[in-house]
Amino acid sequence: MAACVLSIVTMVTQVVVVLEVRNLRSELETKLRHKEAVPDGKDFDKLRGAKAALNDPRGLPGAAGSSGRDGRDVKQPGTVSPENLACPSGYVKFQDTCFSFSNERRNHAEARCACQTTELNCQTTGGHLALPKDQATNDFLVNQIHDRYPNGDDVWFGLTDQLQEGEWAWDDGAPLGTGWTNWYTGQPDDGADGFSSAEDCARWREDSYKWDDGSCFFPRHYVCEVSAAVP
Repeated sequence: MAACVLSIVTMVTQVVVVLEVRNLRSELETKLRHKEAVPDGKDFDKLRGAKAALNDPRGLPGAAGSSGRDGRDVKQPGTVSPENLACPSGYVKFQDTCFSFSNERRNHAEARCACQTTELNCQTTGGHLALPKDQATNDFLVNQIHDRYPNGDDVWFGLTDQLQEGEWAWDDGAPLGTGWTNWYTGQPDDGADGFSSAEDCARWREDSYKWDDGSCFFPRHYVCEVSAAVP
């Protein structure tokens, strides 16, 4: 929808410029016929400028949500700035996302279900385990974890390689790939350190808050996230 709106805006801009060029050309022709063309060439400069705006993409607005090189900005219709969004009760907001921090410990599957619904039944979807895909989000969550669990505790977030060993994917389905990571040195190792035989679920380590793979069956605290919404 946003792409269609942008296309319409761009087309209307081009039509306006074309009409401006035609009007200037008509005006110049009229002046020349009556010998009224100005000697300093200002009208010809206007005509050249209008043609340049038509042919040069710098004269058109930028893509949706970004400024064109002429300084104009086309915003996507219906977008709301993060400061105008709100979170459900019990959640804290960072940018356009809301996070909640568990009071109880659950294994990874139970924690995932708890984030999806208000009851442990996996029948309704309200969110998922937290996705610290960038350093800013990760740092925010780590600071919260440090304050909320002062006695230290490993904490689940939404990253696993349960579907394919070694192929880590976020709980929203996106692959980790070559994106930003914060693994502890030597991790993930799938249990090669001897603590468990299979480690397919990511957690923040209590000793460093770095990422580590752990047994999905071990109960831990966890962080949920949902998208902030218009109040």
